[in-house]
Amino acid sequence: NDFVVITMVYTGCAHACPMTISKIKEIENYLKQEKIENYHMVLASFDVKNDTPEHLKQYMEERKLDSKHWSFLSTKKETVARELSVILGIAYKDLGNNDFSHSNMLTLLDPKGVVIHKVDNLNADLKVFSDKVKVSQSKVE
Repeated sequence: NDFVVITMVYTGCAHACPMTISKIKEIENYLKQEKIENYHMVLASFDVKNDTPEHLKQYMEERKLDSKHWSFLSTKKETVARELSVILGIAYKDLGNNDFSHSNMLTLLDPKGVVIHKVDNLNADLKVFSDKVKVSQSKVE
C-alpha cells in the first residue's frame, strides 16, 4: 500500500521536465528523512510517439531512477494520455517537432488512490508532501 506521487512529462523536454524530476527527487529525500518507505514515484509520458518502453527504461537508467520506487508509464494511444492528463489536471499541447507546451502538476495520492495534495508550482514547499503522508498514515494506524 504505497503513497504515489504522479506527474506527466516527456523525455524530449529540455527544461521543465528535468526540473520536475529533480523536484520529485527532492520530495523523495523528504520522505526518506521521515523514514517513509511505502511510496512510489510515477512519471507518465504524453509523448506517445517517442517515449516507448525501451526508451523510458534507458532514460530511467541514465537518470539513476531506482525502479523499486520509480515507474514510467507510456501508451501508444493519444486518447489514454489525454484521459490521464484530464484526471490529473495537466494541460499539454503538441507543438510539433517533438516539442510540447505543458503544465507542471505534482499530485500525491494515498494508498487508496485519493488525492491528498497537489502543487502546480515547482517553487512550492515540497516538504508538505512528506507532512501529508505522515498525517495520512497516522489516521490509519
